[in-house]
Amino acid sequence: MNSQNGLRLLIFLLVGIGLVNLVINQPLYGILVLALIAFAFYLYKRPPQWLIRFSGSPPRRKVKKPSKSVAGKKNSQKNLSFTKRLKRRKRAFRVIDGNKKDPFRKFQ
Repeated sequence: MNSQNGLRLLIFLLVGIGLVNLVINQPLYGILVLALIAFAFYLYKRPPQWLIRFSGSPPRRKVKKPSKSVAGKKNSQKNLSFTKRLKRRKRAFRVIDGNKKDPFRKFQ
């Protein structure tokens, strides 16, 4: 186990014990703290659009859809490369004997 992982595990364990103790001793306050932590985690995972606009990240550009003739050419090229890959995969795997000495086998 890495020392940072061990330290992180110890911190989470102590925070968990503290939260359980808080919920047992002061249930209303403990539930309020847990609700705020859950709300912050929810906002972190699924931020609303108005919050994303205020974050200062640059706006995304809209990608133009290619015309049908260009899209048709790209699809045919993708299908062609896909069939080439399938043909390559059908071949059996071969091991080529080399003349290298095995460094782990000193005594033969």
